[in-house]
Amino acid sequence: MKRIIAAVVALIMVLSIALAACVGGSDTTPNFSEGETIYATWPVGMVTDNPDSFSEEDFLSENPGYHSVIINDDATATIGMSPELHDLLETQFYSQIDMVYQSLVDDVDTPYIKEIDYDIDFKEITVIVDSDVYHEALEENYQTILYLGLYAFEYHTLLGKEIGNKVIIIDFETEEELDIINIPDDLLS
Repeated sequence: MKRIIAAVVALIMVLSIALAACVGGSDTTPNFSEGETIYATWPVGMVTDNPDSFSEEDFLSENPGYHSVIINDDATATIGMSPELHDLLETQFYSQIDMVYQSLVDDVDTPYIKEIDYDIDFKEITVIVDSDVYHEALEENYQTILYLGLYAFEYHTLLGKEIGNKVIIIDFETEEELDIINIPDDLLS
């Protein structure tokens, strides 16, 4: 379980670093359009450490591709960005989640996970498990499976996509559907 929590923390850090790479600017600034704007809501900490002294003007001048940043009262920030920046972030986030999913398949601490399949937007995630091993420590293993859906939930949130996904757990040998977790609905009920 400690490795799973470490994986969650690592994913958040990697996504933050990927975002910082886009937010921080560089010598080779990509060409971002000024026209169309795509909006997403992020935790305010991904934009600034000090929301009270945040300057949208400074942020936008230092970070090409962003069109607007509004700091909200609920510790979030509404981000307006160019389609090109959105696509760049989507590619980076997608590859990071793919890497985390693959590490769970390869990890000795999650021997019950045999395969993880997902659609292009992480709306449906299928986890093929060795049900005997999976059921031995069901509560801990269920939490790991739940994290897969939460990674996708974060992906949807950060990119301003419609949130929600379905994690389907299937037995490796029998191909029987063991469980379905709908995120966030099952977490709120």
